[in-house]
Amino acid sequence: MDQAGEDAREILLTLYRENSGQARHYEQQRQAIAAAGALVAGVVLGLLAARENPVRHDAIALLQALLLAVVGATGFVASLTRHERARLHVERVHAVRREISRRFPVDIQAIYDEAKRTHAKRYPRMSERTGRVHWAYQALHVTIAGLGVALALLVLGA
Repeated sequence: MDQAGEDAREILLTLYRENSGQARHYEQQRQAIAAAGALVAGVVLGLLAARENPVRHDAIALLQALLLAVVGATGFVASLTRHERARLHVERVHAVRREISRRFPVDIQAIYDEAKRTHAKRYPRMSERTGRVHWAYQALHVTIAGLGVALALLVLGA
Protein backbone atom coordinates (compact mmCIF):
# COMPACT_ATOMS: atom_id res chain seq x y z
CA MET A 1 0.00 0.00 0.00
CA ASP A 2 1.37 3.45 -0.88
CA GLN A 3 1.85 6.26 1.66
CA ALA A 4 -1.36 8.07 0.69
CA GLY A 5 -3.37 4.86 1.15
CA GLU A 6 -1.72 4.20 4.51
CA ASP A 7 -2.44 7.77 5.63
CA ALA A 8 -6.08 7.45 4.56
CA ARG A 9 -6.41 4.20 6.50
CA GLU A 10 -4.95 5.80 9.63
CA ILE A 11 -7.25 8.80 9.32
CA LEU A 12 -10.33 6.60 8.88
CA LEU A 13 -9.41 4.41 11.86
CA THR A 14 -8.79 7.50 13.99
CA LEU A 15 -12.17 8.95 13.00
CA TYR A 16 -13.84 5.62 13.74
CA ARG A 17 -12.29 5.38 17.21
CA GLU A 18 -12.94 9.04 18.03
CA ASN A 19 -16.62 8.95 17.10
CA SER A 20 -17.19 5.58 18.76
CA GLY A 21 -15.68 6.98 21.94
CA GLN A 22 -17.80 10.11 21.77
CA ALA A 23 -21.01 8.09 21.28
CA ARG A 24 -20.08 5.93 24.27
CA HIS A 25 -19.33 9.06 26.32
CA TYR A 26 -22.78 10.56 25.67
CA GLU A 27 -24.48 7.26 26.54
CA GLN A 28 -22.58 7.15 29.83
CA GLN A 29 -23.63 10.71 30.58
CA ARG A 30 -27.24 9.77 29.90
CA GLN A 31 -26.98 6.84 32.29
CA ALA A 32 -25.53 9.11 34.99
CA ILE A 33 -28.30 11.67 34.47
CA ALA A 34 -30.96 8.96 34.80
CA ALA A 35 -29.31 7.53 37.92
CA ALA A 36 -29.08 10.96 39.54
CA GLY A 37 -32.73 11.71 38.76
CA ALA A 38 -33.87 8.36 40.14
CA LEU A 39 -31.77 8.91 43.27
CA VAL A 40 -33.26 12.36 43.89
CA ALA A 41 -36.77 11.00 43.34
CA GLY A 42 -36.13 8.11 45.71
CA VAL A 43 -34.79 10.39 48.44
CA VAL A 44 -37.63 12.90 48.10
CA LEU A 45 -40.32 10.21 48.08
CA GLY A 46 -38.63 8.47 51.01
CA LEU A 47 -38.59 11.69 53.03
CA LEU A 48 -42.24 12.29 52.23
CA ALA A 49 -43.18 8.74 53.21
CA ALA A 50 -41.39 9.11 56.55
CA ARG A 51 -43.36 12.24 57.49
CA GLU A 52 -45.84 12.13 60.33
CA ASN A 53 -47.73 15.24 59.23
CA PRO A 54 -49.91 15.37 56.11
CA VAL A 55 -48.40 17.10 53.09
CA ARG A 56 -51.43 19.24 52.34
CA HIS A 57 -50.60 22.98 52.46
CA ASP A 58 -47.01 22.30 53.61
CA ALA A 59 -44.35 24.60 52.13
CA ILE A 60 -41.53 22.05 52.51
CA ALA A 61 -43.56 19.37 50.73
CA LEU A 62 -44.31 21.86 47.96
CA LEU A 63 -40.59 22.58 47.55
CA GLN A 64 -39.92 18.85 47.36
CA ALA A 65 -42.65 18.47 44.75
CA LEU A 66 -41.22 21.33 42.69
CA LEU A 67 -37.75 19.78 42.99
CA LEU A 68 -39.10 16.53 41.54
CA ALA A 69 -40.78 18.39 38.66
CA VAL A 70 -37.61 20.36 37.88
CA VAL A 71 -35.34 17.31 38.15
CA GLY A 72 -37.66 15.33 35.86
CA ALA A 73 -37.95 18.10 33.27
CA THR A 74 -34.23 18.87 33.31
CA GLY A 75 -33.39 15.18 33.08
CA PHE A 76 -35.73 14.81 30.12
CA VAL A 77 -34.06 17.62 28.17
CA ALA A 78 -30.52 16.57 29.15
CA SER A 79 -31.18 12.95 28.23
CA LEU A 80 -32.71 13.92 24.91
CA THR A 81 -29.75 16.13 23.98
CA ARG A 82 -27.30 13.36 24.92
CA HIS A 83 -29.27 10.95 22.75
CA GLU A 84 -29.09 13.36 19.80
CA ARG A 85 -25.34 13.86 20.23
CA ALA A 86 -24.72 10.11 20.54
CA ARG A 87 -26.73 9.48 17.37
CA LEU A 88 -24.67 12.08 15.50
CA HIS A 89 -21.48 10.23 16.39
CA VAL A 90 -23.03 6.87 15.52
CA GLU A 91 -23.99 8.23 12.11
CA ARG A 92 -20.42 9.40 11.65
CA VAL A 93 -19.17 5.92 12.59
CA HIS A 94 -21.50 4.45 9.96
CA ALA A 95 -20.19 6.89 7.34
CA VAL A 96 -16.56 6.04 8.18
CA ARG A 97 -17.38 2.32 8.06
CA ARG A 98 -18.91 2.75 4.60
CA GLU A 99 -15.80 4.59 3.42
CA ILE A 100 -13.54 1.87 4.82
CA SER A 101 -15.62 -0.72 2.99
CA ARG A 102 -15.40 1.30 -0.22
CA ARG A 103 -11.63 1.77 -0.06
CA PHE A 104 -10.48 -1.61 1.19
CA PRO A 105 -11.22 -5.16 0.05
CA VAL A 106 -13.44 -5.94 3.03
CA ASP A 107 -17.20 -5.46 2.89
CA ILE A 108 -17.65 -4.39 6.49
CA GLN A 109 -21.22 -3.28 5.88
CA ALA A 110 -22.21 -6.75 4.69
CA ILE A 111 -20.68 -8.26 7.84
CA TYR A 112 -22.58 -5.81 10.07
CA ASP A 113 -25.83 -6.28 8.14
CA GLU A 114 -25.60 -10.06 8.57
CA ALA A 115 -24.93 -9.69 12.29
CA LYS A 116 -27.91 -7.30 12.59
CA ARG A 117 -30.23 -9.78 10.83
CA THR A 118 -29.07 -12.65 13.06
CA HIS A 119 -29.52 -10.53 16.17
CA ALA A 120 -33.01 -9.38 15.10
CA LYS A 121 -34.07 -13.01 14.58
CA ARG A 122 -32.70 -14.07 17.95
CA TYR A 123 -34.09 -11.08 19.85
CA PRO A 124 -37.07 -9.81 17.84
CA ARG A 125 -38.54 -7.77 20.73
CA MET A 126 -35.26 -6.13 21.69
CA SER A 127 -33.66 -5.63 18.30
CA GLU A 128 -32.86 -2.24 16.82
CA ARG A 129 -36.18 -2.34 15.00
CA THR A 130 -38.28 -2.42 18.15
CA GLY A 131 -36.15 -1.80 21.23
CA ARG A 132 -35.64 1.89 21.79
CA VAL A 133 -33.70 2.39 25.00
CA HIS A 134 -33.94 6.17 24.81
CA TRP A 135 -37.71 5.92 25.30
CA ALA A 136 -37.12 4.17 28.64
CA TYR A 137 -34.84 7.01 29.74
CA GLN A 138 -37.34 9.61 28.62
CA ALA A 139 -40.19 7.76 30.37
CA LEU A 140 -38.21 7.74 33.62
CA HIS A 141 -37.77 11.51 33.51
CA VAL A 142 -41.41 12.11 32.56
CA THR A 143 -42.47 9.91 35.48
CA ILE A 144 -40.29 11.87 37.90
CA ALA A 145 -41.66 15.19 36.62
CA GLY A 146 -45.21 13.80 36.71
CA LEU A 147 -44.76 12.70 40.32
CA GLY A 148 -43.60 16.20 41.17
CA VAL A 149 -46.59 17.83 39.52
CA ALA A 150 -49.03 15.35 41.12
CA LEU A 151 -47.46 15.92 44.52
CA ALA A 152 -47.59 19.71 44.06
CA LEU A 153 -51.30 19.46 43.23
CA LEU A 154 -51.83 17.31 46.32
CA VAL A 155 -49.97 19.82 48.51
CA LEU A 156 -51.93 22.74 47.10
CA GLY A 157 -55.19 20.88 47.60
CA ALA A 158 -56.15 21.17 43.96
